[in-house]
Amino acid sequence: MSTMDNNQLSIIRQLDVGDYFSQLPAQQKLYAHHLCRAAWHGARIVMRQTSPESISIFELIKSLYKECEGQWKTLVNRCGVSAIELDGFMKYAAMFLCNLGNFYGEGNQKIVPSISRDGLWKLACISAEATEILERVIDAIYSLPPHSLGFPNTDSMSNYYPGSGRMTKEEIAKVSSVLDSNDIGPENTRIRKITDGDTVIYHVLQASTDYGSTTELSVGNELHGHVRLVGGDHGQELAIICSELAKAAEYATSETQTQMLSKLIDSFRSGSMEEFREFQKLWVTDKSPEVENMIGFAEPYRDPFGVRAEWGAVICLTDPQETLRMRRIVDRAKDFIHLLPWSMEDVNGGNGPFEKPEFEAPEYTSVHAVAFCASTVWGAANLPNYDDIRETCGTKSFNIANCDYNFNRDQVPVSPITKEPVRTWYQPGQTWGGLFEDLAMSVEESRATLISQYLIDNQEILSIFGYDDSTEPSAKDIIYSTYMQIGVDGLQALTHFDAQEQTWGEPHMRGHFGILKYLLAEGNGVLSVDADLDAQNITIRVDEGKILSHGKPALGQLLCRYHIWRCTADVKSCREFYEPLTSVTGQYEDWRRIVCQKPETRWKYVQPNTIRKDDDVELKIYETSDDGIIRSWMERNI
Repeated sequence: MSTMDNNQLSIIRQLDVGDYFSQLPAQQKLYAHHLCRAAWHGARIVMRQTSPESISIFELIKSLYKECEGQWKTLVNRCGVSAIELDGFMKYAAMFLCNLGNFYGEGNQKIVPSISRDGLWKLACISAEATEILERVIDAIYSLPPHSLGFPNTDSMSNYYPGSGRMTKEEIAKVSSVLDSNDIGPENTRIRKITDGDTVIYHVLQASTDYGSTTELSVGNELHGHVRLVGGDHGQELAIICSELAKAAEYATSETQTQMLSKLIDSFRSGSMEEFREFQKLWVTDKSPEVENMIGFAEPYRDPFGVRAEWGAVICLTDPQETLRMRRIVDRAKDFIHLLPWSMEDVNGGNGPFEKPEFEAPEYTSVHAVAFCASTVWGAANLPNYDDIRETCGTKSFNIANCDYNFNRDQVPVSPITKEPVRTWYQPGQTWGGLFEDLAMSVEESRATLISQYLIDNQEILSIFGYDDSTEPSAKDIIYSTYMQIGVDGLQALTHFDAQEQTWGEPHMRGHFGILKYLLAEGNGVLSVDADLDAQNITIRVDEGKILSHGKPALGQLLCRYHIWRCTADVKSCREFYEPLTSVTGQYEDWRRIVCQKPETRWKYVQPNTIRKDDDVELKIYETSDDGIIRSWMERNI
């Protein structure tokens, strides 16, 4: 697949919030505005996490925009570039801004402009500032490799591990172990390796406003070298973010909102992930706010080691009518749990031994994003990610769990996989993410996806969303499409696999491929894939007659494995199963080559800006074009 050509294949969408913003009371508009400002000021954090050159590329785009005052077409005559080359640069700039870096948010492949080096030099010659910036980054803009993000090697790079001192997986694991033993969360850190003669020093760069603070950490026998915790990473951005969060707190509508923003500010100032956990405990109790927020270092998708999280900030407005529909699902969730493959009629109220005795309903809300500052725009989120907060606080309770066993050790539950009593469980202090490491996010994404696929034939659930045998599409069509989508998602996921390094770029894509591969092996023909290597075509077929008889049981088997391993901390069984399941060899490698030659179209989103005018806030909408995307970012003044 040509990375250079692929950034041309894009569709631009408007991230439309409709009338929801205009209907907000004045106080809520001001609350939303300052949250949005906090969100947007995290953009440079994402860029810095993506690559060393991303912030400079951003400055280059800003410099050119300033010189032409947003009138890009004037550069054709002023700089002597062709309209085609100018269009190529604008497509690149818009794609860069939508991904907050020069690597795709989905797939992690490098984005290379179609404008030639010579053409880019001509554009930069419009000012001394632009020329100076381009001199610093032109090689990094065009160089291949690196082709993608990943563990630092000859073909990929990761700015979670910046600098010239390349770190091995083993070194990263050992430094992460040192952090764990010193009770330091890794989510908001990066690691720089420095070699001075025979001395190796690992600087753990912690996101905070605590500039210049350095703490020598105890390494014990885990590592040969020194580990130092260095504060102030992303400090300039976080200082502005804290200022905007403090302004937002002035317009909070409840004491809970005020307290949670205070904890979030404390976390960003100190770098303490424990303060961030306290923020999330309060955040889950902020029930159905008109203005919702998801802010911080939460999702470790782009760290190849799977523990360091990318900055993300989404500010949303609640859709009351759609939320009511979603809550109908939640209201019946206790009944739907009994349909899952690990439920047992006579155990734990029908939930089975691998569910909590009492189901704590999540706060299920349908929202519209007014600001989405992240490397990719996703369709759903389930937070917090910390299992102990999810399990003990839920959406209402602040009961803190102790370290007692959550089952009777004299009557250990029987695993539905092995038919024997479980032999593993979480020890005090262990968590799902910490124990399963790189597998955690991918397996959890798969588990969530499988639950929806397993229950897709439930007529009551389908009816809640308005589908039955008489609708168009019908309930039967929805079920059929779900299985077809399993095939499509599984094949498209192959574009996110690095054949040279044998690594996956996206945890959820790895999960999609695993589901497809399992269904092909265990579904008795419910799904089939035919590849014509000569014509370079792939055809997916679904045998509708086998969906309920063979497809659903196969999905249930896979779902049950993931769930039990997760509940029982059985990382050994999970890894021994999951790594071969998601390996790409033989015919799957043939399929990958075909799919990579037919890249899917990328989406770019143009987003609005909130503009404060005295005690009122206006929402400014931009043209649905590359020009509109660029202009919206330039007017954010970050």
